[in-house]
Amino acid sequence: MKENFEEIVGFVLKHEGYKSNHPDDPGGLTIWGFSQKYYPEIVKELSSLNERTSYHVAGDFYHRLFWDKLHCDDIPAPLDCVLFDTAVNVGISRAVKLLQEVLGILGCNIEVDGIMGPETLDCINKINDDPLILTLCYIGRRLDYYRTLDNFKVFGKGWVRRVADLCWFVVYLAHKKKFN
Repeated sequence: MKENFEEIVGFVLKHEGYKSNHPDDPGGLTIWGFSQKYYPEIVKELSSLNERTSYHVAGDFYHRLFWDKLHCDDIPAPLDCVLFDTAVNVGISRAVKLLQEVLGILGCNIEVDGIMGPETLDCINKINDDPLILTLCYIGRRLDYYRTLDNFKVFGKGWVRRVADLCWFVVYLAHKKKFN
């Protein structure tokens, strides 16, 4: 596991918040970003815990269900952080599809299938000579995607604010790594 996972998951959990049940959120009750609709067993488990304990348990779920499935340990920074946060916010398949679209624009011949497999990882490594360019293009594609969503008028301001915070967070991680 990369040494910065704890900080990255902390960023995600801060933005997801402890509990939410917004009437316009199709996921229903959400605890630390896990919605009742898509993760009923996780929400049930997190509901049985106090806030502090559920925070740590949610971090473990994120590691196993998102970080590992995305192969973030094999992805260069800062793309690992941005891909992980995007997947938490829009789902793994959609996050990978957005990445594959960007990889295609940047010259990789890749199928946009939403699967983080060897082909996608190979393309990332081919473009790895400048992971910052790939990451910035990916952030731009994420913002474009948000604008296509029906509930952008309700949640768009928060999504855009989260991406702005994410940009600052990646700068912080890069700065920290440079001086450690």
